[in-house]
Parts: sequence; C-alpha cells; structure tokens
Amino acid sequence: MRQCRRPGPGPLARSIVIGVSPLQYQKQLRLQEARQLMLNEDLDASNASGRVGYESASQFSREYCRLFGAPPQSDIRRMRHNQITPS
Repeated sequence: MRQCRRPGPGPLARSIVIGVSPLQYQKQLRLQEARQLMLNEDLDASNASGRVGYESASQFSREYCRLFGAPPQSDIRRMRHNQITPS
C-alpha cells in the first residue's frame, strides 16, 4: 500500500510565515547571492547576474535596484567605501 505524504502549507501560508511569496523569496536570495559575488569575487553585474540565473542583465539591474535601493555598481562601490558587510 502506497502512503501519501501529508501536504504542507500552501503558498499563502508560506507567504505569511516569511512575509513574501515563494517567488519573491527566491528572487531575494538570488539578488543577495549576486551581491556577495560582486563584493567577494569582484564580478561585474553582468557576470554575477548570469551566475545566479538571470538571463537579462537589465532585468537583474532593475530588480537589484528595487531591493537594495541603488544600481549594482553604485551599491557595491558604496559598500566597499564604507566597508559594510551585507546581510
């Protein structure tokens, strides 16, 4: 007899727990990973965006700016100048 796994919480419940939809959460993780790559491996935005799965550098730049409040190059320059470690 095959046992079925009990379904987990639906998308709405997960959104409530973490405060964003699963898609938004995944996007934030990818953008944070790209930010780390630009800081730690000295990659430019185009290369970092490709490494985390973006096909469009312009889409990456728009979403990066929306999340971090500045375009990738400006944000990284500011962080290096202030020697801030991202969260």
